[in-house]
Amino acid sequence: MTDPEKHKKEMERGRDKYNRLYKNGTTGERAMAHPETRDVARKFQVAGYDLTDKEIHHWDYNSLYDVFIMSKRLHACFHKYLEYDDTTKQFKYGGKLLTTKEEHLNAINEVIAKLPEEYKIDTTVSDVALQE
Repeated sequence: MTDPEKHKKEMERGRDKYNRLYKNGTTGERAMAHPETRDVARKFQVAGYDLTDKEIHHWDYNSLYDVFIMSKRLHACFHKYLEYDDTTKQFKYGGKLLTTKEEHLNAINEVIAKLPEEYKIDTTVSDVALQE
């Protein structure tokens, strides 16, 4: 690498990557968005839920163990349509606050209907709850 400008950009990119992924001892900024959920997946696995290729979606962060389990791809697609409200610890969909689990499930089904066919491979959503 002989171009000094290219070298400088590569150094900045490496520094940004280090700060983003490793500096705080976490793997990415997203990993600690909701630190209170750190042990939730483990508790579901201990209770017998298979989370292979699945993710837990909290519809309400006030109820950590009342969740939906869905594929990673569907979870990522769904979050593109959601906006998190810090004051209520719930999500908004289309500007409307989703205050019940039923409203949240209806929003999930609306998003699934909007998805292209190639994304509809695994659209199974499990509604589960554990005792806290």
